[in-house]
Amino acid sequence: MVQLMTGTALWSAWAIFASAAASDGSSTTEHFSAKCAEIASQLSIEHGIVHFAEFVAAGTNLSLAQNDPTCAQAFVPVTADMCRVVLSVSTSNRSGLNMEAWLPSNWTGRFLSGGSGGLNGCIR
Repeated sequence: MVQLMTGTALWSAWAIFASAAASDGSSTTEHFSAKCAEIASQLSIEHGIVHFAEFVAAGTNLSLAQNDPTCAQAFVPVTADMCRVVLSVSTSNRSGLNMEAWLPSNWTGRFLSGGSGGLNGCIR
């Protein structure tokens, strides 16, 4: 249930800022980057903390330092400009989950969710 509520909150916020056109004369990339920076303060997720949201440009090799050393890849190549939202959600007094949402600037409405427990920090 927590995942559903969190996903709904993220996608609602995303729909609002992704649909907004740059009306201040800035480039689309500048506008997207600015909106990405704002999204962290706009999200309200029950029992959740949004740690940060950051713009990641296409062509970046995104390092994932928190990944277990046994992961085959130390970085993930980013193929489109995206807004990376990092958050944690408490599921009880003793447990919780950490997650990221990678929201691309060219989102088409398709959604892929992956996850597991323990040290499995890699999608293979």
